[in-house]
Amino acid sequence: MNRLNLPGIASAFGAIPYRKGLLVAGEEQVARTSANPWNGLSFLDLYYSEKKTVVTWNRSTGLPGQVNGPFHEGPAVLAPDGRTLYFTRSNYVKRKLQKDAGNTSHLMLFRSTLDSTGRWSDMRAFAYNGEYWSTGHPALSTDGKMLYFASDRPGLGGTDIWRCKDIGTGWSEPENLGSTGELGGQ
Repeated sequence: MNRLNLPGIASAFGAIPYRKGLLVAGEEQVARTSANPWNGLSFLDLYYSEKKTVVTWNRSTGLPGQVNGPFHEGPAVLAPDGRTLYFTRSNYVKRKLQKDAGNTSHLMLFRSTLDSTGRWSDMRAFAYNGEYWSTGHPALSTDGKMLYFASDRPGLGGTDIWRCKDIGTGWSEPENLGSTGELGGQ
């Protein structure tokens, strides 16, 4: 296995096929004054990198529009229509990180749609985000009718996998996928 070099990004994960390349959650080398205090790189943003040849890639660029902001964005998943993006984002309002009484900033899920100009806009918070728990790392079934995510919302354990069904007017109430025994040992 070879390491994939995406120019313009110091590290990346959560790659998904997008257009003629990949959409990733990535970090850049930045000045220390604007760096994430945990690792000295930028906060995570969503980037697109287009394949140039079998082994080379064009310089990665941040997704255009409202998706990327001053704190973490990513990972993400694209709906089957290729125009709807679900992604994880730090909980912040107008460049101010929101924290609970324990000084924890939780993650939230958002949805954005691709507009006619190629920009990600119409950003909306997931109805089941919470002020006191994190919700993130979205995944979709191949038909886009089931949304899976990780959350430490009240349930069986610490962080569990949850799912919601597309009911036509939004997503159903989150369902905890349960312990291994409840899933028949799967």
